[in-house]
Amino acid sequence: MKNSIFVILIFFSAICVALAQLPTGSSSFQVISAVNNKPIDVATYVPIGITKSSTIIIVMHGAGDNGVGMRNAWINLANQYKFIILAPYFGTQWWGTYQLAGLDGPTMDYEIDSLDIVFQEATKRLNSTVLKYYLYGMSAGCQFVHRASTFTSSTKIKAVVCASAGFYTFPTDMEMYPYGLFGSGAEPKLEKHFCRNTVIIVGGSDTTRDSALLMSSAADAQGLTRLARAQNYFTSSKAAATQMELTFNWRFNILPGVTHDNGPLAIYAAAEFAKWDQNGITEVCASLKPTTPATTTTTTLPTTALPNPCKGPLDIVFVIDGSDTMTAARFNIVKAQIAAAINQNGIVWGPNAAHVGIVISTGLMVGGATTPYRHLDLEGCQYYAGACTNPTVTSTATLLAAINNMKFSGGKNNIALSMSETMTGEYEGLPDSWYVFGGPFWGSAGDRPNVPNVMIVISGADTSNVAPARDALIAQGVKVFAVGLSDLASTQLNAITGNPSNSFSNAPEALANAITNICHQIGSTTTTTKPTTTTTKATTTVPSGWTEWTTSSCSANCGLCGRAVMRRICRGGICLGANSSTVTCGAPTLCPFGLGFPSCCEPAKRAIINGVITCA
Repeated sequence: MKNSIFVILIFFSAICVALAQLPTGSSSFQVISAVNNKPIDVATYVPIGITKSSTIIIVMHGAGDNGVGMRNAWINLANQYKFIILAPYFGTQWWGTYQLAGLDGPTMDYEIDSLDIVFQEATKRLNSTVLKYYLYGMSAGCQFVHRASTFTSSTKIKAVVCASAGFYTFPTDMEMYPYGLFGSGAEPKLEKHFCRNTVIIVGGSDTTRDSALLMSSAADAQGLTRLARAQNYFTSSKAAATQMELTFNWRFNILPGVTHDNGPLAIYAAAEFAKWDQNGITEVCASLKPTTPATTTTTTLPTTALPNPCKGPLDIVFVIDGSDTMTAARFNIVKAQIAAAINQNGIVWGPNAAHVGIVISTGLMVGGATTPYRHLDLEGCQYYAGACTNPTVTSTATLLAAINNMKFSGGKNNIALSMSETMTGEYEGLPDSWYVFGGPFWGSAGDRPNVPNVMIVISGADTSNVAPARDALIAQGVKVFAVGLSDLASTQLNAITGNPSNSFSNAPEALANAITNICHQIGSTTTTTKPTTTTTKATTTVPSGWTEWTTSSCSANCGLCGRAVMRRICRGGICLGANSSTVTCGAPTLCPFGLGFPSCCEPAKRAIINGVITCA
């Protein structure tokens, strides 16, 4: 009898242990990472009424939190939506600066891989049948999340919401890690990263610059606030995906009136996860190139304006007021809005697409006399003191980086002089030994024949005496447009363009929309109708098997430090092997940095030729 009672007690004890592995309510567990044998504490919350198929969300904590605070912030949302919450804590004792995703030291990508370990342990304890998890991070947690998404090869992440990071790792080899990919020591998985369903969110009032925000020169190049940095990160990512011809399943949203506050950001994220649960997630990372075989068709082209001309070949020069009256805050908004307009209008840098030049009307210092500053010419060369010192712009991603790198210096504004210098070149107001503007924009090697020439003047200050420069530009065939930042009188705008229909007045935050209107205005001034034609394509028999490989544009031009995506299409029958492959690319040229090489250059070598470091 005693033995029977003993067996019964053991049986019920085993049941209790099993049920207590991840109990309802707040709890925690610890796992040992299989990749480096370091502990990970996981704060959990399991609402009442879950099932084996209930949604699991991993939420990443911000700076100064140990996971418990982030778990607690999601309790009400977990109860509302029946979400299971896992909040892992990567303690600095074992994991270092966790928001850098383990790529800043000897731990390498262990943190990234450890998310799957946390998820798998939780599913075992819950007896869950769920195969994938959602991923959320706010502030430092968002830093971790977007870097994890960039480098992880995990197939278990269902979708991502990244909220208000302090700064980002832009998808470019032109910046050192953690600001860019260069020198990260890990291979980014950009095709999966861009294809993954992702929402970048930020508060519309998250504009405070305080000790909690990294304010280094490299971080400020991304924007001076979290709001600006989030906008620029999304814009640059979309441009990079377009340039590499990769599927882009991201969205971006600004929450009006929200500061750096996890509460409303988490509420928004939870609603997004619930919508994904309800509507399902489609993740198709297919080639963006047309795959329809040739057929015989009759096409009637519309008798209306052509599509947005900014998507095609265009030589465009921005003349930007960088004077004291613009202010640094406005200038940074202008930078972000120009980048947004490039994304919004499908402007792509390339030999058969857009060439973009930038002139800043600045005094180079507060109160200084105007010395027009050539920031970027139509050949893609960034300037300082008349010389091309920065890496050449060769892609849309590097164009956006050049825009982000524009510096506000203040000084006196002289839009007329700045417009004139695009025609005459070298600025004679100061000794050539100290400052050289460079040659003219129009008529240079970057100014292509039979391609529309456009100037967009962005000004928030006086525009006196612009008529002679305007008339000379128009005589050369340059279409002149102007955007005044709210407080500029319409008469001054019209003086810049000579045509009220080419003049726009907007708040700085709406500059991107004004540029979009200008793009369509370019179309209306260049063509109005297209004749109706009949187009006959040849009918062919499509063979089976793979097509030939096609390769996207190279993302960089330094040794074999760039990346391109090769694709082929299965036309039927047996097609063995993969339909895509990422390859390194580029040509030997000057190294952009002297601090190491991306992992794609390994084994990296330095060659010094005539005292100049070149990429191996």
